[in-house]
Amino acid sequence: MVETDGYTQEETDHQMQKVIEVFKRNNSKEIKLAKTEEEAIELWAARKSAYAVLARVKTHFVLEDVTVPMSRIADLLNGIEAIAEKHQIQIATFGHAGDGNLHPQILYDGYDPDQVKRMEAASAELFQLSIDLDGTLTGEHGIGLSKAPYMSMEHDPVAMDMMRSIKKTFDPNNILNPGKMALEG
Repeated sequence: MVETDGYTQEETDHQMQKVIEVFKRNNSKEIKLAKTEEEAIELWAARKSAYAVLARVKTHFVLEDVTVPMSRIADLLNGIEAIAEKHQIQIATFGHAGDGNLHPQILYDGYDPDQVKRMEAASAELFQLSIDLDGTLTGEHGIGLSKAPYMSMEHDPVAMDMMRSIKKTFDPNNILNPGKMALEG
């Protein structure tokens, strides 16, 4: 699903026509263009229900959040496909192509230890892929607890020490979000 915007309606329409041309060149199975506000609302409703639909495919999912320069989006999508194939795991990808922020959703059976291991390996490879493509571990969801172990993929030891020093200065007792971003120590 693609939505374009611009300063004028003509600019927005021109951008959409370029997107549609790309879809056609890549043999899209179906292209629906909303002609009214109501049609746009219906398409967005379908997009917003995607999480619920995917939640029915497998018992568990992990929604990741990685960002790369817009010029590297195709490389990221190809890499995600290769990671899914390598680990024999399903990955559905959503995102915001306009800023390079994609959300690979890894689907797995959380009751199957083998699938859990493959999901964890796939996640780690997604993070490394985004860094290798001059991207970042997160575009909008933050580092938190789950990505804390991967901070050193993106930041060298000097940067990590600097962040730890800043945290310690403002939070000497480590009471503010302990464990987040791997900044204890």
